[in-house]
Amino acid sequence: TDDESWERLWSAAGNQGDASQPAPIALNEYAESFVQLPFRGVTACSQRSYIAIDSITIERKHRNASISFST
Repeated sequence: TDDESWERLWSAAGNQGDASQPAPIALNEYAESFVQLPFRGVTACSQRSYIAIDSITIERKHRNASISFST
């Protein structure tokens, strides 16, 4: 899928430091929708350039909400 068909909800650029940085994202407006969360990473052309996703947490705020995962 090309980049134009996705809505960007969060972005980071540049050096984020050595510690994990939390980035909470509310998905309330998608409560009745099928949602896919793609991750895209672009690095520089260097041995010191890297991307890390340390942890992803999805919390259900409503008891009746369903959550399913696929990879």
